[in-house]
Order: sequence, then structure tokens, then C-alpha cells
Amino acid sequence: MKRYIRSYNLDDIPEENKHGSCFVVSLEKFMEDPKRYILVHGVVTGQGALEGLQYCHAWVEDKFGNVYDETLPFPFNNGLSKEFYYNLGKIEITKRYDGNKVLQMLDKYGTYGPWDKVFESYP
Repeated sequence: MKRYIRSYNLDDIPEENKHGSCFVVSLEKFMEDPKRYILVHGVVTGQGALEGLQYCHAWVEDKFGNVYDETLPFPFNNGLSKEFYYNLGKIEITKRYDGNKVLQMLDKYGTYGPWDKVFESYP
């Protein structure tokens, strides 16, 4: 059975997995080169201590099909193929933001994310 949480509701996450910084570090990575990167918010299914737990997450993709997830340890945060990353995280839902859209969403919500209402459907 799947359990659902929002990434900033940390009650159901084991203590050793409470990093909670994916939206912040992904935005920071995106801002390194907004013309190169796309900021992505999505729903992933956890593994290991988070097995079967679906939650909102954030990462960055480049235009060459690489994913950068700064919450993963080296060397995994140094670029993975999008296909591998999406299969690993069983990613079902994503919202993608380019430079202009990121600025609009930051201005509108005043938070790092998630910004789209689709993520609210995960109680």
C-alpha cells in the first residue's frame, strides 16, 4: 500500500532520511545557469527506508537529458540519465519550469515549492 506525504510534512519520514532541502538546493542549482537547466517538481516513490512512500520532490534537468539531484550523494548528484532517474524514482507526475516561469512562481508563492496544485492531491 502506498503512503503519501508532502515533502515538507516530515512526520512519516524516518529520522535519518529527513533532509527536506530538495526544493531549496534544486532552485539554487537551477539559478547557476537558468538557460541550461529546467527546474522540475515531481512525485517520486521512495526506496530503502522510504520504500513505497510517494512524495513531492525537486531536481534539475539539462537540455541534454541529464538529471541533477543535489540531495543524492556523489557521484549520483553529478548527472544521471533522465531515463535511469525516472525509472529509479518511479516518477509519475512532473511539472517543469524554465527561467521565466521560475521567477513568476517565486513571485506568486514566495516559496521554493512545490507550486502546482497537482501536488496537493497527495494527502
